[in-house]
Amino acid sequence: MVKLIGTNPNQVPSNADLGTAAFQDVTDFLTARGSSLSAINSVIPKTAVDVFIYDTSKDSDGGAWRKRTQHTSWYNEKLNTTIRGSRKEFPAVAVIVAESTQVTIYDGDAPELLMWMIFTWSGTGNSALGYNNRAKSAVTMSNGQLVTCSDPDGVHIARFVYDDVVRYTHTGYFRTTNAIAERTGVPHITINTTNVLVASTCNDVAMTVLPNAPIDSVTGLPVPTIAVATNTGVSVIKDDGNVYDSNTTKTISWVTIQDGTLFHEVGDTANFSEQVELSSINVDGWSGVRFAQGSTSPINVRGSTSHGIAMTSTKVAVGSDFSGEEGLGVYDNPNKISVASGGDDDSGYKQAYITSDYNTGWINGNIKLATLSDTNAADVTGSSELVTNGTFDTDTSGWTVSGFSQSAGVITSSTSASQADQTITTTSGETYVVSFDITANHADSQNGLYIRNADASSHVDFRVNNQTGPFSGTFQATGSSMIIRLYNGSSAGTVSYDNISVRIAEEDRSVNSNGLQVFGTVKKTPVAAGADLVSYSGFSASNYIHQPHNDDLSFGVGDYSVMCWFNSSLTTGAGYLFDRGDSAGHSRIAAYLQTGGNVVTYTTNSAGTVVYAAYANSYTNSVWHLYTAVRRSGVIYTYVNGRLLGSFSQGQSLNNDDAPLSVGTRYNKVEGFVGSLALMRWSATAPSPEQIKQIYKDEKVLFQENAKCTLYGSSDAVTALAYDDDTELLHVGTSAGRSVFQGLRRIDNTTGAVGIAISAANGMVVEE
Repeated sequence: MVKLIGTNPNQVPSNADLGTAAFQDVTDFLTARGSSLSAINSVIPKTAVDVFIYDTSKDSDGGAWRKRTQHTSWYNEKLNTTIRGSRKEFPAVAVIVAESTQVTIYDGDAPELLMWMIFTWSGTGNSALGYNNRAKSAVTMSNGQLVTCSDPDGVHIARFVYDDVVRYTHTGYFRTTNAIAERTGVPHITINTTNVLVASTCNDVAMTVLPNAPIDSVTGLPVPTIAVATNTGVSVIKDDGNVYDSNTTKTISWVTIQDGTLFHEVGDTANFSEQVELSSINVDGWSGVRFAQGSTSPINVRGSTSHGIAMTSTKVAVGSDFSGEEGLGVYDNPNKISVASGGDDDSGYKQAYITSDYNTGWINGNIKLATLSDTNAADVTGSSELVTNGTFDTDTSGWTVSGFSQSAGVITSSTSASQADQTITTTSGETYVVSFDITANHADSQNGLYIRNADASSHVDFRVNNQTGPFSGTFQATGSSMIIRLYNGSSAGTVSYDNISVRIAEEDRSVNSNGLQVFGTVKKTPVAAGADLVSYSGFSASNYIHQPHNDDLSFGVGDYSVMCWFNSSLTTGAGYLFDRGDSAGHSRIAAYLQTGGNVVTYTTNSAGTVVYAAYANSYTNSVWHLYTAVRRSGVIYTYVNGRLLGSFSQGQSLNNDDAPLSVGTRYNKVEGFVGSLALMRWSATAPSPEQIKQIYKDEKVLFQENAKCTLYGSSDAVTALAYDDDTELLHVGTSAGRSVFQGLRRIDNTTGAVGIAISAANGMVVEE
């Protein structure tokens, strides 16, 4: 059932002012405003496919066109019928609901949300917005033009100032012969057969008014540009009247527009998007710039939309101006949402992943590690080593071997189809870190390690080609026991393995999934009373978090950043936030605290040459602080709470093929941190000083009492999302309800399941 929550724009207070009261049950809300419950229940449909709140004050003329329509057929048509309400004038705020066989415009100015107009179609007749029961898929409206798309009936545009309807399909451009008042059984005439869509099966639509758009002589309004997602690509109906098609032939599920830029799904996978400046589209087969989910840019979609588009649970929905910058909300596949903001290129972008059980905080640019982000307050106890004889010091005991042999402390094979197996005990659903050393002297990818369950129905592959060194990764157990297999599938060269290890993981929430291992017991407690986010503490020589060598953290002489939140109770000596260095203390990137409020950023190169700086009076005990260190062009800058403490030159390579990362201890596991840590992130991108300040501002609210930062409930299957750029609130729907985010913090929620769509504008929220 579609639900209306909130006030209309002519009333105060807004939802932001009302807080929890704004999310009362729809029946109670409408009753309080004098509504007839029976009337409301009869007019609000339960079968909506899309909803959209149209605020005419955001039109190019502020909605003034509504006052110039007394001559139109729809203004003068008979009122109080089954397809027309009691008011002549188009509402200042309209709630538009698309169903399979009709589109209904509700009067958002009326306390009862009365029906204002219905477009309907049935049978085999041609009507204004539909033909032959072809189902609608999306709806939007701007500058007096109501745009709907359908399967497989193309795009219909009801032009309220023109008082007509036009239609685009894959065969032509058409116009109704009758006015809007005669919208049932309206024939269309062909205008031309050159302005055509790439396909008539349309899945989504977005529209905008570009700068310098031509002024329509009839309406006096700038002509909108319309983007249409179809089953064989994207078509853009430009404001000059021409239609241009993308060069893809794949099904496109969604489109959105922000600041003159079109964003759309590429179609080969939901994890890819393409962006292109609408003003540059002037040829068929245009293409934009593709951004992939991966190590260099884990953001699915960049940019945002002015009204919020709700997709299915496997697609993407986008909001606008999130956290005060260009931004978005994303949900995909459908495990999490992502919110992002940033500048004009990849290096300027930051994002945060949010689920029902973690929030990463902002992760910047080319992210390499994001951890310590849980909301589960149960202490984490590392398992003992699960692998028997992973070092092969004297033999291959514990392994079932075929074609491998032990020699000089490693297990070796030069024979095709060689393998060595060992069964380990696991807990189904638990995440583990596997690490190993390999020397592979051939490049045909037929060597590596993989882990599978007993019946081989699932496995995780860790293949390497012609590489020597340590490798690690995570896997999720799918049974009570798993089989580790070392293999060599080629006789082209020798493969050797050593130091095979499996332990329970502290997860890396970045796209890289390079988990960390827990040794001993690390305590987890809320960062503040009643807060969702938890901190990690109790670090010592036997209780710490450790990441096996991760080559992603070998930044060489390039830029990088590392940040984490800390709350110190140090009274003597030193305590390490983190330390990445080998057993000899070389190629280190480290940070530690000293008494007296000293913050130390510390580095060494591969030869052990030390370059560091200590900054006095930079922190206070028992208070949460954000530590950030970045290297930009050979200079390392240190910040606490977004404030620059100082800098020093460090242009030497910090690469190290053996260095692990120790969290909460020094590299040699002494001088454990006395206090709590949270939200640690490493990136190969150096954020700007302005971004560092913004990250601190946005995240510090997560460390307040009762701060909520996850999706409400236990479901991560997001069904709809919308951003209200008037209240700057992001609305995220799941089967548990609607979570409302202000920045990274959830400030409210409902408890009723959200179906397929949310629209939000100026404090009013409509959901299905």
